[in-house]
Parts: sequence; structure tokens; C-alpha cells
Amino acid sequence: ALMTNFTPPTSRGHHEFGFYGMGTFNLGWSVGNSTVAYGHVGDTYGYQSQTTYFPNGPEGEFVLTVATNVETASQAQPADATCQAYHALLA
Repeated sequence: ALMTNFTPPTSRGHHEFGFYGMGTFNLGWSVGNSTVAYGHVGDTYGYQSQTTYFPNGPEGEFVLTVATNVETASQAQPADATCQAYHALLA
């Protein structure tokens, strides 16, 4: 089935990142805590990524995806690249 509408879930306080269904969770922390953002992070041998949906972007809703060929224990580089790209779009 094609997903054409996104209904933001409500946080039930089960986890510090506000995990939601369908593999998405709150990623506002990666660009600024007051930013509304949902998405998914992933990693596999040698690669890490983050896809983030911004329902209230500066020009309307948009999605930002970052993929790297670096693997670290903290997955910091996808979140850092997402933050930099998001704030470059705001500038």
C-alpha cells in the first residue's frame, strides 16, 4: 500500500527518543529539540544512515536522507550531517 498521508503519532514516554510504530521515531534531537522531525536511523557493516521527515519545514514538508560509508559505535555522523544540511536549508 502506498503511504500518502502521515499522521504524527503521540509520544507515550516509553523511550527517551519517543519511539513510534512503523519503524519511525522522534529525530528532533538531531537538529534541535524544538524541531518536529520523524524518521529512522540504520547501520550495517561499514555503513550508517538517517532518513528524517520534517512536516513543518521552512518551505513546507520535506525529507532529508543521509547515507555514509563510515561505521562508529555512536552513529554520530549521519545525525551531524542531517543537522548541518537542515540548518543550511534554513539559512
